[in-house]
Amino acid sequence: MTRLIRFVVRLHPKVDRAEITSTLQDTLAEQGRASAARELADLAAHGLRQRTGLTAASPAGALLASVAPLATASAVALSSLFLLFAEWDWKPNPYGRNPSVDHLGPFDTLGPIAYFMWLLVSLAALRGRGGAVRLLAAVAVVATLVIVPLASFTGVDRPPLYLLSALSLFGVIVLAAPVDPLRRPTRDRRTLATGTAAVFLILTIFVLGYGEAFSGAARPLWYRDGSTGPMGVMVECSLVVALVASVLCLRLNRRLPLTVAVVGLPWVVFALGTGARPGSFTAAVLSGAGLIALGLVTGAITLAHHVGRRRTIQPNDTD
Repeated sequence: MTRLIRFVVRLHPKVDRAEITSTLQDTLAEQGRASAARELADLAAHGLRQRTGLTAASPAGALLASVAPLATASAVALSSLFLLFAEWDWKPNPYGRNPSVDHLGPFDTLGPIAYFMWLLVSLAALRGRGGAVRLLAAVAVVATLVIVPLASFTGVDRPPLYLLSALSLFGVIVLAAPVDPLRRPTRDRRTLATGTAAVFLILTIFVLGYGEAFSGAARPLWYRDGSTGPMGVMVECSLVVALVASVLCLRLNRRLPLTVAVVGLPWVVFALGTGARPGSFTAAVLSGAGLIALGLVTGAITLAHHVGRRRTIQPNDTD
C-alpha cells in the first residue's frame, strides 16, 4: 500500500505532494480497504488529469466534456443496433446454426458482453449517476478488449474488429472527459437521450429499408456478408453533412466543428472497417462535400484568427 501511495502522489505536482501525502495518510487510516482503494483511484485519476491537461478548466477537457454525451449516445446506439439486428434470427433460418462454431446462448457472438454494458452505461447516465457511468464505461472498454482473446479461448465468434474498435474509442472519450461542475447534467442527459434515439432511428430505418437482403435472410443485418458496407457509406455521408452543418452554425457554438471531428473519429473507423465502397456518383458527392467542408473549416479558422489578432492590437492614439 505504501508503494501505491507513493506512485499516486508522484502523479501530482511537486509543490502539492507533501500536503497530499499528509492528508492521504490521515484519511486512509480511518477507512477500510475498499474505501481506501476508491480514494486512491480518485486521487490517481485527478493526478493523471493534471499531468495530461484534461481538466475541466482546460480547452481540451472542456471539448471532451461536450463530446462525452455524444460518444455515449453513439456507443449505445451501435450496441443496440447490432444486439437487436445482428445477433439472432428474426425468421426461421433454412441453413440453421453452424455446428462447428459455438454460441453465447441465444446470441451468435460474444458481442452482447460489451453491448449490455453500454446499455447499463446509458441507464446510469440517464439517472445522473456520474460515478457509475465512469465505472461502467471502464468495464465496457475492458469487456470490449477482452472479447478478442476470449473468442480464441472459447471458440465463440466475435464481432468484427472495426465495430469493437469504434466502441473502444467511444469509451476512451467518455473516460477522458472531465467532470465539469459548471455544466448542467440535465442538458447532458437530454443530449444523450436525443442523440441515442436519433442515431438508432436513422440506422434502423436504413438497415430495415435498404436492399433485398432481408427479404430472403433470417435477420436484417449480418456482420460479415457485406450488408454493413452500405451503412458505412451512409455514415461517411452523414459525417460530411454534420461537419458542414457545424461550420455553418459556428456562431452558435465555436467548439461545434471540433466536437463533430472528435466524435466522428470512431465513426470513421467503423465506416472504413465495413468495407464501404461508394459508387462513382456518391464518391463525387462525398469528395465535393468534403472539399466544401474543408474550405469552410479553413475559412472559419482563418477568420477567427484574423478577428482575434485585430482585437489584440490596440489602436495608436497619436492624434
